Amino acid sequence: MAIINATRDDFDRALLGTLGLMGPRSGEARSLLVGDLRAGHLSVLNGGSGTDTTKTRDSRRVLPVPALLLPWLTELAGDRPKSDWMFPSPRRKGAPIAKQYANQAFTRAVARANEDREEKIPRYSAHALRHTFAAISLSEAEADLLSVSQAPGHARPSITLDRYGHLSKRGLAPLMAKIDALVAKAS
Repeated sequence: MAIINATRDDFDRALLGTLGLMGPRSGEARSLLVGDLRAGHLSVLNGGSGTDTTKTRDSRRVLPVPALLLPWLTELAGDRPKSDWMFPSPRRKGAPIAKQYANQAFTRAVARANEDREEKIPRYSAHALRHTFAAISLSEAEADLLSVSQAPGHARPSITLDRYGHLSKRGLAPLMAKIDALVAKAS
């Protein structure tokens, strides 16, 4: 949250919030249309709207928008037409923001967040927010693997497991305790 809270404006906050709180690929976030936000959900097309090539192109996933992020996206969308880019380029009329913009917004926010921190946040790229989402979902939120794999659009849960499985706090001991409780209840 330190990075998102350190953004310079509402536009960057909504962009980095989408990346960090929902875990889409950068190209998918940059390719969102205003009409993709409906009834508290965001419809994400794997591969975006043609501005970026991603790994799984033939599916759309509908994700609930976190309560913290929803007002930011709603305000950003305003009353613009559904066919407008959610994150329009400030320089290229009728185009979405470029990948470089997302990375620059991330770099600016990290620099601001680091101003008063003893332990500095490393500067990677906006893509790091996607990894942070998956890592926190498994390690801190203790979300189930299938849900975590669906949010960022991994083609298979095994992809998520291979990359982030070591972070899960779930293990055999809690599983066996639940099995014991279920068996005891059934006996």
